[in-house]
Amino acid sequence: MTTAVQHRLDTSRIPAQRKFMESQASELLYSGAFAAGKSRIGCEKGLFLCLRYPGTVGVIMRKTFTSLRYTTMETFFRDVIPPELMARSSYNKVTNILTLPNQSRIFFLGIDEPLKIGGLEAGWIYVDEIVELNEDDYIMVLGRCRLTKLVGGEVLPFRQVFGTTNPGAPSHWLYQRAFVEGKIEIVESSTLDNPFLPPDYIEVLKGFTGRYRDRYVLGKWVGFEGLVYDNWDPATHWIEPFDIPVDWPRFRTIDFGFTNPFGCGWWAQVPPGKEEEYKEQGWKGFYLYREIYMSQRTVEVHARDIVRYSRDDPAVTATFSDWDSGDRAILEKNGVPTVAAKKDISSGIQEVYQAIDDNRIRIFKNSLVERDQELVNAKLPTCTVEEFPNYQWAEVPTGKNQKEIPRDKDNHGMDMVRYLIYSLGGRGSVQQVYTERRAAPRVPARSWGLMRGTGGRPRSWMRF
Repeated sequence: MTTAVQHRLDTSRIPAQRKFMESQASELLYSGAFAAGKSRIGCEKGLFLCLRYPGTVGVIMRKTFTSLRYTTMETFFRDVIPPELMARSSYNKVTNILTLPNQSRIFFLGIDEPLKIGGLEAGWIYVDEIVELNEDDYIMVLGRCRLTKLVGGEVLPFRQVFGTTNPGAPSHWLYQRAFVEGKIEIVESSTLDNPFLPPDYIEVLKGFTGRYRDRYVLGKWVGFEGLVYDNWDPATHWIEPFDIPVDWPRFRTIDFGFTNPFGCGWWAQVPPGKEEEYKEQGWKGFYLYREIYMSQRTVEVHARDIVRYSRDDPAVTATFSDWDSGDRAILEKNGVPTVAAKKDISSGIQEVYQAIDDNRIRIFKNSLVERDQELVNAKLPTCTVEEFPNYQWAEVPTGKNQKEIPRDKDNHGMDMVRYLIYSLGGRGSVQQVYTERRAAPRVPARSWGLMRGTGGRPRSWMRF
């Protein structure tokens, strides 16, 4: 005898999620921005299918099992499967297989586990953050969705591979397959479609502009081509110097180089909480007021210069540097202790972009202490300001799954800016946008109507 499973239905569901739940397309994609309910609906659909068709085999997967364990699996076991159902199910922590009371099974796998995937036959496969896969990965997944008969011999009426993802670039193979070739049914949702988000989270997202708003708030597939910081305006951000109040915190950032320039930037920050005092002057954020940008000199020589230039400054709160341990040791030996900077390129660029948009990064016109004549002769940038107009995204071949990163050229000042903003957490609250799963609220488990382990038809999703 199988006991009925109660799975509570939320009739105020996001419309895109309802469409995703009801689709029987063989290939299905839920493309959504931050906090658009992607992982949650993917897990809930998988559980629904296992309860609707007793004895089926389903797979929940991601590119790597490690990322699956700490994200999607956490969502499934914490937010999706009801406690009363979990209590009557069996989960093998060695094989990572969940067996439900109706003999349906859910495998939790990473694409990086080929031996476990090899002979698998599944009725449905859910891939979270499917944009992480390359096209060969995806074709392999399609080939594993081939289960035809359930336990007891009942014929499975349809099979489905469905995925959820944040949008990528239009050059990505997934965009080509779904939007251009029309082989994947698409359901799209933006962050603003989710009525369950807290007001403070929405306020943070309102600060996003340009391509970051298009992709991460509106859920659009837009490419990062051209200039990285297309919002940089020298008329606004390159300013005449002024006397910096002595109580402003000071920081330094260092990017190592010899053949390429060595960079050291001195920064002053308007004290957090005091920006209202300087509203009339328009002062806020960070100011680069002094800069070394010089090639063909040793770290030891630069260290002496840094100490000399810093002599009359207030004490430095921190010096964020590149990670080279040998160069950092030379600096420390010569009186310039450093802290290893947070260097993630993608997240760091997003925070710098936002800080520029908020006019929280400005550079004094007289900040450069000495111009490198070798760089002038080579027609290369001679300071941070001169890098902004040439700092561009690397080209991504159409259909390739290449990571979106800037060109690794003439970026020494750009690295220094990123070291400061990202190491300090940007505006403070911006950092939480890039950890959407922690910031988004937890909604009680929803239900898809009364479903019986014997295959009783649900009240809600009648198309199944």
